[in-house]
Amino acid sequence: MKSISFRNVRNMALATMAIGLFSASASVATAAETRTLRMGDTLPAASSLAKTMKEWTETVEARSDGRLKIQYFPGGQIVGAKDSLDLLLSGTVDIAYTPPLREASRLALSAVPALPGLSGGAVQLTEAYLNLLQGTLYDVELSDLGIVPLMAILTPQYEIMTVQKEVVGKSDMAGLKIRSAGGVQGDTVKALGAVPVSISAPETYTALQRKTVDGALFSFYSVPIYKLDEVIGYSTTNANLGSYPIVYTINKSVWDSLEPDLQKILQETAREASIKTAQFSDDDAAANVEKYKDKIKPVEMTGADYTAWQEATNAVRDEWIKKNKADGLPADTLYDEWSKLVSGK
Repeated sequence: MKSISFRNVRNMALATMAIGLFSASASVATAAETRTLRMGDTLPAASSLAKTMKEWTETVEARSDGRLKIQYFPGGQIVGAKDSLDLLLSGTVDIAYTPPLREASRLALSAVPALPGLSGGAVQLTEAYLNLLQGTLYDVELSDLGIVPLMAILTPQYEIMTVQKEVVGKSDMAGLKIRSAGGVQGDTVKALGAVPVSISAPETYTALQRKTVDGALFSFYSVPIYKLDEVIGYSTTNANLGSYPIVYTINKSVWDSLEPDLQKILQETAREASIKTAQFSDDDAAANVEKYKDKIKPVEMTGADYTAWQEATNAVRDEWIKKNKADGLPADTLYDEWSKLVSGK
């Protein structure tokens, strides 16, 4: 029998080891090619907006050729309206619905779209806000907090929607308990003479049904999402009470760990989805006024009633600027930038 030399044995062993190391490296490389992020929000799973978010996650996976996946948990499965930012910062989720109006102390300046007084549709407002978020707001507020903005969708202008009482002016608001999302919206309700009650969007239907509140601040876009047509009887059509900023942010440490091309894909697809959704919401809001007019009577304010309404809402803006400046925040310059972005000047 022919003997095998030591050199041959050694060479065979080295070759076998090399193949093993190559296989292990290939496995690691394959695993590294796919990054999975967890995203949570409180949107009803069956809502059109939740479906939009699901579509966005699919777009991200497709554009990244499967290198980046997002596990989406809607309906408060892993985050609630009051703890989403904390869970994002702690790393429980990587991307989260981060509502500025629910974080009045930590995201005070980011709530600027909720200020009443400026006109504009959802697309116009969304484009302006995305620019503000990724520029000045990131520099002065979001960066230090440890989050990076991805998606921002501004709803069409908010209206006063009531169960039984028709509101044609400020005097009709006296004593009414009105649902708000908190923060600036609560200040607006109070300035109009009503009592603000902070309630999350998914809880609004029950509160209205049980007469816990007399009405709510909402956009016509949201009527079918939360089935408000079943409990609301009246709504203003030109109250001009600002917009609700629907914002999704990513943990900054997670963001920094992503490769530059994946960051670019997230930003580009998020912006596309934001503008597309804003356009849908503009169209839906206009259609819903007509669609539900037999259930929700539309009310347009005019004359002295509207003038008094505008004076009250302008005071909300002035007080917001004054309060945040006293806290050392550049609220005046930020609002000026915001109003210019909205107007396109």
